[in-house]
Amino acid sequence: MGKLPTMEEYMAYATKINSMSPEIYKYLNFDKMDEYVESVGRGREIAVKLIA
Repeated sequence: MGKLPTMEEYMAYATKINSMSPEIYKYLNFDKMDEYVESVGRGREIAVKLIA
């Protein structure tokens, strides 16, 4: 836009983002992603071996 938006312009844009929130925020649930949970478990095993 090349300028700061007016309140109306901003709210029009923010409404579009909010409608996409289920798609955006599902990727932030790392605790529900099997690959992440497994990776954390492997990392803990390595850390325990290094500390011992």
